[in-house]
Parts: sequence; structure tokens; C-alpha cells
Amino acid sequence: MSDAPSDPNAPATSWSALAKTLRRLVADARDGDPPEAPEGAPAELRSALGELREQVNTLRHRAEHAEQLIDRMPIGFFRNSLSDGRILYTNQANAQLFGYDSPAEAKEEMGSATNGYVNPEDREVLKEALRTEGRIDAFRTAVRHRDGQIGYVEISARIYPEEGAVEGVMVDYSQQRAREEELRAVSEALRERNARLEEQQTTIEQLSLPIIEIYERTLCIPLVGALDRARTRRLLEGVLQQVSRHQARVVLVDLTGIDQVNAETATHLISLARAVQLLGSRLILCGLRSEVARSLVTLEIDLQGIEVVATLKAALAQLIRGEA
Repeated sequence: MSDAPSDPNAPATSWSALAKTLRRLVADARDGDPPEAPEGAPAELRSALGELREQVNTLRHRAEHAEQLIDRMPIGFFRNSLSDGRILYTNQANAQLFGYDSPAEAKEEMGSATNGYVNPEDREVLKEALRTEGRIDAFRTAVRHRDGQIGYVEISARIYPEEGAVEGVMVDYSQQRAREEELRAVSEALRERNARLEEQQTTIEQLSLPIIEIYERTLCIPLVGALDRARTRRLLEGVLQQVSRHQARVVLVDLTGIDQVNAETATHLISLARAVQLLGSRLILCGLRSEVARSLVTLEIDLQGIEVVATLKAALAQLIRGEA
């Protein structure tokens, strides 16, 4: 700007003309038009304006390219007014999420993003999060399509308070939500199935270890199958509970359904007998098969203090005679 007037005594019209030229250049730049150097402008001014023109053109091309990229994105992009939800910008993908064929159609017919929410209170939740946090990620809500159908979207956005705008992206998660609903339904069905299986298992266990009051203050336990540690524990708990409940004097353990006894089973039977005796009741083993008797002898199991009767019938007869 070496050619600009510098003499304070220079005619005012020279300064006025330069100021007017600069104001016009600034106005042109604001309007997006790269300024042209006026006729007779100094070489330095023409050079500076030429560089400015190139920079403005470069920025304009970049902005146009960015807008084209955003418009072609498969993800919805939007910019709305924070105060009333008015749509300031929407790309093609975002318009289609609401069932519109073009952004212009969405802006004209939809007008405000508020109209797209199935639950308007969701927008208030989103606005509050934006005001307090400045942004929100993966906010899910239901939206109403142009034809009235319901869809589901996931929104990530941030607020620009100085501009009074909200800008963000929106993706369709309707299919993902449908899959999640299916998985929840399957999980619920599995939980119900497992609950039924547990009930059935409990019933089976109760049936496999029945404790029956067959006579006054007399309990009978017909055993079938193997008597492992877990089954013995359940049996012991059940027997002690029933002995106390019925004030039982005698507990008959019928081994007719047991075809073999190992050391562990014998030990469990002895533990059961000792526990019953501690409650002041008698435990009588009956129905021992020859194979079981042989096993007890071979294993050198000490049954001292435990009554043994050949059959359940014989044990009952003995009890009845004793009562008589």
C-alpha cells in the first residue's frame, strides 16, 4: 500500500475514495464474491487482492466439496435450531430416515425436528443433556416417518450455543433394535425354560427321595438308585426336618431298590442313622438284598447300633406287634 496517500494535507477526496473502495471490497467479500482490484489501484493492493481472491476461491471450493461429501454420506447429518428445532440443514440420508425423498422436501414438509419425535419428551431429554454436557452420544429414540410408520434412530450431537444450533449425525438402528428385541425374547424364553427345568428337577429329586408317614409317628424312606454325596445331603436334610415335624419315633429306610452298596454309600447310611438317633428316633434298615448284605460284610462296615430287618413288611409287623 506504498502508493496510498500519506500526506495529511492531501485532498480529502483521495481518502474518501479509498475508504469507499475498501468498504465495497469488504462488502463483496462478505457476500462471497472475491473482490476485484479497482482501476488505478496500486500494484501492492492489486497483488494482495489477487492473493485474497485465490484464497476465497479455494475456501469456497473446499466448502462446496465438503457439502457434497456430507450430502452423499450414508449417515444422516443435520443442523437444527436449538430453540424450536427448526431444520437448518439436513443431508439426503437424514431426510430419508424420516421418509422424505430430498432434504428440501424434509425442510418444507417437516419444518421442525420436533415433529419427528414419537415421544416429544425425548427431545427435551436430549436438549437438557446438550445444555449440561455440551454433547450427547448414541441417544436412542423413536421417530415418526412421513407415512406414519415408526422407526428408531441413534443420535450423536453437540451444541453450538453461540449460534443457537445443534449439529450432529443420526443413524437408523431399527434392524438392530429388532434383533435386540428378538434376543431379549429368546433370553426370556430361556429363563422361563430354565425355571421350569429347575422346578421339574426339584420335583424329581423330591420323588426320588420320598419321605412317607406310613404309620403313626413312623416314617418310611424307600431308596432307589445310587446314594451319592449330594443325594445323601438332601436326604439327611429332608429326614431331619420330617422327623422333627412329625415327632417320629421310628424311621424305616427301605433298601429294596438298592442293588449294590459301596463304602461311600454305607458311610452315608451310617451318618443318616446317627443323625436320626440324635433326635431321639430309631432308624431301621430293611429290604437288604443278599448282594448288599455281602457288600457290607466285605467292606467290613460296622452297623453296630443300627437295627436291620429283612423286609419292610417284617419291620411293619414288628412295629405293630410292639404297639399292641
